[in-house]
Amino acid sequence: MIEIGYRYGELHWSGSDQNWSYAHYQVQKIELALENALERRPKRRGSTEATFIPALNEMARVVREHDAARFGEAFERMTAACNACHAAEQVPSFYVVAPEARYSPIRSMPDEMVPDPQ
Repeated sequence: MIEIGYRYGELHWSGSDQNWSYAHYQVQKIELALENALERRPKRRGSTEATFIPALNEMARVVREHDAARFGEAFERMTAACNACHAAEQVPSFYVVAPEARYSPIRSMPDEMVPDPQ
């Protein structure tokens, strides 16, 4: 979950910057980290698939479509889905909020300099 939290923050900033290549990369990394987490804790798959996966899939669509207008709403739904999943897993104290500050020294490269991953 630590990696997913890090990727969540980077997704927030990359979407806010409309750096869709970097946002796409973060969505892919969240999917991979989540799959690895569920491999270690398969009993959590049910609540994850019911609460979080639909919101992550919506976020992936928004990022693929480079939809800046829908990004904020999709990110809010994904955040709510994180918290719903934590509540379903009896860990509501793991409360997720959008980051207020950038802590990573990594900044995204402008899209015009990066090939589109699609």
